[in-house]
Amino acid sequence: MRILIASDDRIYARMLYLSLAEKGAEAAIKSPAELSAAEEYDMMLLDAGGFSPDLRLPDIPVVLYGTDAQLRGIDDGELSRFFILPRPFRMSELYGVIFSGRSEKTENDISERKLGIVLDGTKRCVYIKGEKVFLSRREFNLFALLMEKRGTPVSREEAGTVFLGEDGEMKSNVVDVYIKYLREKIDERFDIKLIKTVRGAGYMIGM
Repeated sequence: MRILIASDDRIYARMLYLSLAEKGAEAAIKSPAELSAAEEYDMMLLDAGGFSPDLRLPDIPVVLYGTDAQLRGIDDGELSRFFILPRPFRMSELYGVIFSGRSEKTENDISERKLGIVLDGTKRCVYIKGEKVFLSRREFNLFALLMEKRGTPVSREEAGTVFLGEDGEMKSNVVDVYIKYLREKIDERFDIKLIKTVRGAGYMIGM
């Protein structure tokens, strides 16, 4: 996979470059000001510190990363174009985005891009078709897990791990309850069947 790192922070960009190289990715570093629409890469990591609405971005998946302050300074409409990754983040989070098949033109990926599904951890919301949907902390964590595992059933036991460490007694049907909330906020609102029940296996995002 060929990945372009667009950043003027050469030290941080170099760290990303070396980490990606260890995973077998072919990476390159450019200043955002040097970008063109003809870049031939599979994915771009764009530093929010160098973002401008006037940037000429290629038609490839873009991960926009930056601090909360940097991301808050960008218009919601612009944010909806990207996969959002707030700093600081664990490299495992970045790998999860890059190596999850997002850059392959699978049927699910094409449908996902048409829906414009973008998770924004800084504002705890999800963008669907460019519209912002605010989620509670539990809803967001559960939806993020389903997105990470999309195309693969997530058991109730695994889904329940997003609620671990919370105070108070957890009810046995807590996952089912929050799946219902997510379906009301997303599936019913946008008239889509995004969150599917897999009999005997749990829940799955599939399009």
